[in-house]
Amino acid sequence: MCMWNVAVILLFLLAVSWGAAQPDKGQATEKNYYELLGVDPDATTKEIKKAYRKIALRVHPDKNTNKDKESTKEFQQLGRAYQVLVDEEKRANYDIYGEEDPYLAPGGWRIDLRYNFDDIWDVSGGNFKGFVVESPDLWLIKFMTHWQEECKTLIPMWNKVAKLLKGVVRVGVVNCQQARATCERYDATQTPVFRTFYHGEHELYEGDRTVPAFASLVTSTLKTNVALLSESPFPDEKPWLIFFGLSQNCIRCEKRLQEVKKASILLEGLVNVGHYLCDDEETGVVVDALGDETPSLCPHYNVSTFPTLVWAPNASFFEVYEEHPLGHTISNFVTVRLPNVVLMLGKKKVESSVLPSQAGWLLCFIDETSYYWDLMWLEYRKAALLLKKEKIKAGLVKCSQHRDLCMEWRFRGYPKVLWLPKGLTGNNKRQATKDYPGDWFGPEMSRWVLSN
Repeated sequence: MCMWNVAVILLFLLAVSWGAAQPDKGQATEKNYYELLGVDPDATTKEIKKAYRKIALRVHPDKNTNKDKESTKEFQQLGRAYQVLVDEEKRANYDIYGEEDPYLAPGGWRIDLRYNFDDIWDVSGGNFKGFVVESPDLWLIKFMTHWQEECKTLIPMWNKVAKLLKGVVRVGVVNCQQARATCERYDATQTPVFRTFYHGEHELYEGDRTVPAFASLVTSTLKTNVALLSESPFPDEKPWLIFFGLSQNCIRCEKRLQEVKKASILLEGLVNVGHYLCDDEETGVVVDALGDETPSLCPHYNVSTFPTLVWAPNASFFEVYEEHPLGHTISNFVTVRLPNVVLMLGKKKVESSVLPSQAGWLLCFIDETSYYWDLMWLEYRKAALLLKKEKIKAGLVKCSQHRDLCMEWRFRGYPKVLWLPKGLTGNNKRQATKDYPGDWFGPEMSRWVLSN
C-alpha cells in the first residue's frame, strides 16, 4: 500500500477517535456535512474522499500550532461528516433528517418515523430531470423539509403508499434543504407538496393525503387494462382473472377493485383481467365445457358473495382467490399459477447450451438464503414468460449448488442478473454481458432486455 493511502487512512482513524468525545446535543452545527467538506449535495463518493483528504491535511491537530478547542472541534466534525457521507445508507438518512441517527430528533428526542428506502427513492441530489422528469415511469414525489412537523407526520402514510404501489410506480422524496433549486422549480417552497411526473409532464396533487387516495390516483393515471365483461371471455389464448362485484352498496368491492387494477399493471402481457357486475347482467348466456347454458357468469362461477375474485386459466377450470394470512398479493397468487419457463442451469449447461447458442439469454445467479428471494423469484418468472414470446431464454443458477461457476463470474453479491445478447457465441457472448441495473419487477426487466 502506498504511503499516501496509509496517511489518509491514519488521518481518518484519528479523526474518528477525536470524534469519540461527542459534543453536547444542544450545540448546533454551523455548517452541514456537505459544507464542511466543501462539496455539493450530489457529489460522488470519489469527490467526497478527495475533498476530505485535502481538508484533513490542513486542519489536522498536528498541523495547528495553537491546538485550540475550535480547531479540535473542526477536525472532529470533519471526521463525522466523512463517516456519514461515504456510507450510502447513512448518507440517505442524513439527506432526509439532517442527522446521523434517523430516529434522533433535535434535543435528543427519539422518533419512530423514517422512510423505508427499500421502497422509496431519495431523489434530492443528482440529475432530477433525467432520473424523474424524463423517466418513462409514473413518479409520485413528495417535496418535504425534514424538520417540519407536518412532513414528519406524513412519513408513515408515504411508506404505506410506496409499499402498496411498489412495482407499479416509483415513489420518491425530495429534501428541499438539500435541493432548494429543484423545489423552487416545481413550486414546492412551502412543504409538504405532492406532484406526479409522467411522460415529461408534471401535475400538482391537491387531493386527500391518504393511501386509498394515492392508489386511486395511480390507477386512474395508468392504463389498467381491466375489461368490463358482459359475457364469457373464452375462448381466449390467455388465462383470465375475473373480478365479480356489485355496482352499488358494496364498499369492499371498490377497495378490492383497486387491488385488481394494480394487479393488472403488474401482470401486463401475461393475463387478461376482467370486471363483471353481478347486479347489472346482460341477457346473454354462457356455454360451459359440457355444453350447458347458464344465464350469466355469476352462477357459472358459483359467485354468491361480493367481492369475489376468480382465476380462470381456461374454460373448464377456475379457482377462487382467497386472501392469504401473510398478505400475499393478487399478483403473486396468479404468478405461481403461470407456467415456469425458467431453466435450471449448472456449469455444464452454461458451457454447452448457453455460451454456444446464438439466442439471447437472461441469466440469474442467486443465493437462496436471501430474505427477499421468494418475491424476486416470482418477478423473474414473469420476466421469463414475457421474454419467451421474443424467443429469449431465461436461466437460473443456484450458487449454493454451483459455487465454482459463480466464482468464475466474480460476483460481489447476489442476486445477479446478466443479459447475454443474441447473435454472439463463446467468449464474445460472455464479454458482451450486461448487468441488469433496475428494480426486481418482471415487466421492467423484460423491457430493459428488449432495449439492449
